[in-house]
Amino acid sequence: MTTFDAEVTVRRTRFAKPETGWAVIEAVEDDGKPLVLVGPLVHLEERERAHVTGNWVDDPRFGPQVKVSEARPLPPSDVESLKLLLVRVKHVGPKRAERLIETYGAEAVLDAIDQDPHRAFVTAGLSSGARAKEATASWEKLRVTRRLHMLLAPHGLAYLAGRIHAEYGPSAHRVVSERPYEL
Repeated sequence: MTTFDAEVTVRRTRFAKPETGWAVIEAVEDDGKPLVLVGPLVHLEERERAHVTGNWVDDPRFGPQVKVSEARPLPPSDVESLKLLLVRVKHVGPKRAERLIETYGAEAVLDAIDQDPHRAFVTAGLSSGARAKEATASWEKLRVTRRLHMLLAPHGLAYLAGRIHAEYGPSAHRVVSERPYEL
């Protein structure tokens, strides 16, 4: 078996079982070469970039594929990926996502939102009332879930991020890093 260690971009999920975290994903390498990934991948989403390690296997039924041992999500690396992340925030559509990127720049937009999400969303055009508060809460939840993915993915446990977040709320990533054996 040859080892696989590269960054990939997820194209689509063929199959996913959220209860176990196991998934079959179509992806492409940086050179555009398509490949199939199998393993603990349910935490990865379409167009998301990830650093994947594993081994090439030749499945008699499905052909060559990478049996993944670890898949770490990477921060968005281009404007399109940033937009896809930002539109996941409640009340932030494509136009507001573009406005955020234009205002803060592609390199600094996530840091700017992390520092003061309410102000950033108001700057993007949300009213400073309930909608900006909902967007801020949505961002906090998304941020915690992404942090959990980053902590759990190296251990093949990223599929548990949703359940852990539901149990421990906004401080879930701290609970996992400070008291991992108490979960």
